[in-house]
Formats: sequence, C-alpha cells, structure tokens
Amino acid sequence: MKKLMVASLALLVAGAVSVRAADAKENWEKHCAKCHGPDGKGVLPQAPNFTNPEYIASRPATQLYQAVSGGKGIMPAWQDRLSSDERWAAVEYVRSFGYKPAK
Repeated sequence: MKKLMVASLALLVAGAVSVRAADAKENWEKHCAKCHGPDGKGVLPQAPNFTNPEYIASRPATQLYQAVSGGKGIMPAWQDRLSSDERWAAVEYVRSFGYKPAK
C-alpha cells in the first residue's frame, strides 16, 4: 500500500511538472516569441540570445525572474499579467534554450 501511495504521488508531481512546462511554452509563444523568437535567439536587436550557453550561465535565475517581473529596457513588466509560478516557469523555459548537455 505504501509503494502505491508513493507511486501515485510521483505521478502527480510528474503531471504537475509537465503541465507547468506546457504552460510555459504556451506563455512563451503567446507573449514572448514575437520579440525573443520561437527558439530564444531573439528577433529584435535588443533581445538577448537565450541559446547562448555563456549568456544563460552568466545570469542567475533570480536575475532573469526580476527582468520578467519588473521589465527591462523595452521589455514590459509581467508581474501584473503572469503569476509568480508562471514567471518562474518562463525563467526555466528560457534557461532551457541555453542548456547544452555534457557529451
């Protein structure tokens, strides 16, 4: 019985994580891709290239979260439009563009 409860909890958590990832992708496509590009390379000259691993590595998640929340340069603030969880999911999504697995 205990193993069944643990397995059920693990499935719930996995489901919540995939829903969050799906929501982050949907929010990206709806709100961010027009300036940052669908792949994170940037459409506008001022938009950073999130596919650059060095750029991502040099920006702590909290710094990216603050930029999403309060805006930066021409980017609007999203703190009144997206929940804190949605903004953190956006940060995780952005960071995934620059992640290069070790060979």
